Amino acid sequence: PSLIDRPIVEVVDEAGRVRGHGEVDRCEAPRADLEAGDPWRSYLSSGIVVRLQLEPGRSVWFRVVTRVAGRRVWAWMPQPAGSSRWRPAPPEPGMRLAVRSQRGLLQAAPVESGGPGSALLPSSPIGVVLLAARLDIDATLMLSGTVTGAPARLNIVLGDSAGNSGPMTVSADLASDGGWSASIDLVDPDVELGTHPMSWSAASQDEPDRCTEGACLAGEEIDGPAIEVPVAPAPTGSAVAPDGTSFPAGSGRPARLARIITRRNGSVAVAVIPPLTPQERSRRGHRLLIEREPKALRAGVFLESFGGRSGGDNPAAICEDLAAHGITATLWWSVVDGTVPVPSGARPVVVGSQEWVEALRTSRVIVTNDHLPSWFSKREGQHLLQTWHGTPIKKLLHDAPRTVTLRYRRLMARQVPQWDLLLAQTPQAGRRLQRALGYHGQVRVGEYPRNVRLLGGSEVRRRVRHELGIGQEQPVILYAPTWRESLRPDKRAVDCGTAGGPGPAGALDGEHLADRLGVVVLMRSHHMNRAGRVPGAIDVSGYPSVEELMVAADILVSDYSSIFFDFALTGKPAVAYVPDLTFYRDVERGLYGCWPLESGLPVAVDHDGLTSHLHRVLGGIDAAGGRCAPPEVDPAPILDNLAWIRGWVTRFLS
Repeated sequence: PSLIDRPIVEVVDEAGRVRGHGEVDRCEAPRADLEAGDPWRSYLSSGIVVRLQLEPGRSVWFRVVTRVAGRRVWAWMPQPAGSSRWRPAPPEPGMRLAVRSQRGLLQAAPVESGGPGSALLPSSPIGVVLLAARLDIDATLMLSGTVTGAPARLNIVLGDSAGNSGPMTVSADLASDGGWSASIDLVDPDVELGTHPMSWSAASQDEPDRCTEGACLAGEEIDGPAIEVPVAPAPTGSAVAPDGTSFPAGSGRPARLARIITRRNGSVAVAVIPPLTPQERSRRGHRLLIEREPKALRAGVFLESFGGRSGGDNPAAICEDLAAHGITATLWWSVVDGTVPVPSGARPVVVGSQEWVEALRTSRVIVTNDHLPSWFSKREGQHLLQTWHGTPIKKLLHDAPRTVTLRYRRLMARQVPQWDLLLAQTPQAGRRLQRALGYHGQVRVGEYPRNVRLLGGSEVRRRVRHELGIGQEQPVILYAPTWRESLRPDKRAVDCGTAGGPGPAGALDGEHLADRLGVVVLMRSHHMNRAGRVPGAIDVSGYPSVEELMVAADILVSDYSSIFFDFALTGKPAVAYVPDLTFYRDVERGLYGCWPLESGLPVAVDHDGLTSHLHRVLGGIDAAGGRCAPPEVDPAPILDNLAWIRGWVTRFLS
């Protein structure tokens, strides 16, 4: 913007003649940096406003003209990122503003000319238009609009374009004047981060038992570029604020934010995003944050679990232990958004925010179970504890060159030398981690801190079963498969059935097991494969603590997951179910040793074998009365290691 003269906008007819022009006024465009994706320049001052008088009865297009270094340059004004429908322009009742033409340009045309967009108006007798959106500080999305056809009832539906979960349906309130309103809780577990197409289902007055469906269309205030939904209190008299650069004073950050996206066919989608300002989300704003001169180190601990997507695992146990023992230093807990549970005693910071960057760069101690951002470099005086997240069964990093990307290998080559301490459950696990990760520093061998949650015993067992609606005497199987490369959201699906065996999404028949064995099956999918679902099973993938699920269960069924080593502390039986063993071992990932044959566990390669093993194990539990009095976990190895880690952390906080 600083290199060009003030632009003018020309009105051009079908013959290419200029029928009028207007000089623009400058204005700020707060979202321009976000849309530009430029890490080096700011486009805040690139906004323009122009007012043009149009001739009735003539179709015209618009071009923007300016001078750069004394040279005249111009560009046609393109179709906005909005609908293809036609709608009247308020100052000119005899004209319609078309946001689509054969050339994909913005066009003004006479009312009587019709247009290509008219065919896209809803053919159903019921039509739903979104006019306004507002977000409460508790992350409740308030939507309102108009509906034609006077339906008997109306539902608003948020789908999932990635297919990771089913649609979310909420009932809309209908007004006598043809309006509707609906509220959507964005922290509901069914609403994931991402873009969700917005549609509707309705029943007419004439046929109340027959539902029709359609896409929600954008109203005049919504149509156009993506809109940041304002956080309450909304500006008086304004349906949608043009900018979401700040949050209400004193309110803090909401759990999540939302954007309204209008597609070219006029339909609407809701993008659920982390609670970051547009500046923090823009590449330029992010670059300025990480290149800013850091403040002095402070007596704080920065903790993160799986990139801020989890509120558990080893870092959470360490965090709660530090808080319970009166550590006065600030405990910063990294979260991708406000839906991630925060350990007691910790202060949440949103990944990518200014507070998050400062906490990461100024805390004397950093605790993580995964890699940190690619731009991060440890400062002198900082100490990094890498807890890792399990005893390796699957081959890692340098031991699995076929399945690990070059980008990840380069990232770990930079970060592993910055670790000051690595945790391992056993000496063998420590050796494998050192070799696979290329780590040559100190290793602390001891029971993982996260297993402190296994010490709850019968009280936790009763509480978890009550929360899940399971009887205290019912036999419970916890099915917790590891992730599959072919089921990752960013990977193209692979037909594992023809490549060596089924993936976890369809490998276990929960209904069959429930009928044959009289059990309740809990399905705990891996955080990298949230799409995996098992018919007939209770989905506990979002349950805060997998350790508490282990306490509540009687038997574990898994495949190549390190959960076997944690569950072994309970003394309860487990079964290795590996229908894709050949494919996983020889093609997809590779395994250490002769897993699972050397594990000492019952091994099943098909569903009949699994059923047989479970039947035998359940009989043994019943004979021993194990479900009534499950064995207690020995606390000493866990608490001793937590105390040692606490001493290591506090040594660097003064």
